[in-house]
Amino acid sequence: MRTLCLALKEEWKDNLAASGIKFPRGKGKLMALLCLYFHIGIPMTQKAMIDWIARHGGEYNRQARHLGGADGWHICSGNSRADLIPYDETLNRDELMLVSVDQPNPIWLNKEKLQTRPVENISEKIERMTKELERYWSVNLEKHGVHFPTGDAKLLPLLALYDSIGLPLTQKEISEWVAEHEGAYNKQARHLAGVDGWYLVSGNKRSTLMENDSKLARNQLKLESVIDPNPIWLKQHKLTRIYELSLGDWEDILQAFSDRGCAVCGRNFPHYDKGHLNPSLPMALNNIVPMCVECNNWAGATNIHFELDTRSLIARPSRNSGV
Repeated sequence: MRTLCLALKEEWKDNLAASGIKFPRGKGKLMALLCLYFHIGIPMTQKAMIDWIARHGGEYNRQARHLGGADGWHICSGNSRADLIPYDETLNRDELMLVSVDQPNPIWLNKEKLQTRPVENISEKIERMTKELERYWSVNLEKHGVHFPTGDAKLLPLLALYDSIGLPLTQKEISEWVAEHEGAYNKQARHLAGVDGWYLVSGNKRSTLMENDSKLARNQLKLESVIDPNPIWLKQHKLTRIYELSLGDWEDILQAFSDRGCAVCGRNFPHYDKGHLNPSLPMALNNIVPMCVECNNWAGATNIHFELDTRSLIARPSRNSGV
């Protein structure tokens, strides 16, 4: 699917972008267009599109005609009542067909030429995209503690990724987009994921701040979603809230350590004791970690103090503990 998507995007860049054709950002529209592109020149019924998209991990809302009428792709219909896309009498009423990726939908193009719309300048585009992205953030991400960038150094790379949401961009492509929009890029977009909580995916296998996608090249990043936060950051953020702000409860701590297991030895058990990090302090949320019975008994018998690395979830004996 990635190869198909990249091929379609290249066709769009070479032939259609200059005419104002929109490349789909949402997964629903993109999957519908990829289905038609895969079968270009072949009529597709609504059922055939539903089946193809489902087999490739997506869902179809039966609105592919909007790719022609609203976005400008050259799609024709077998429905004689269609007025936003060309009618083809050789098609059945419920069939659509992608005619070309070289030319826009002629009906859409004529309407575009008739309309006298002001050309959006760079500052207007940045303002529009920022407001749009900020709405997604305020509804879906702010409640999780995700930070919205305030300076252009972070905002413009995020907008570059948002402009191609769901598609990978190289560091060079991000730099070019930012430069075209009168900014400078320091190649630190990964901090949007690891520090600010945005759901970015990396092609770098050594990345620890965000998920790795083996289908991406090493120097590529992709904005996966503006609905969900970066799951790796979210887990770390919850630990910060527990251990620094004493928010949450024991069940939250157990959930955070579900993969790690015992904070000391790393083994997994069906039950864990509430082990002290500092035995001289009360058993408060910021002073307990899951320990297996063996490690907890050893720690209690030797009065060991532990320091917790909240990234690795490893509790190591403190230098001041005498061990």
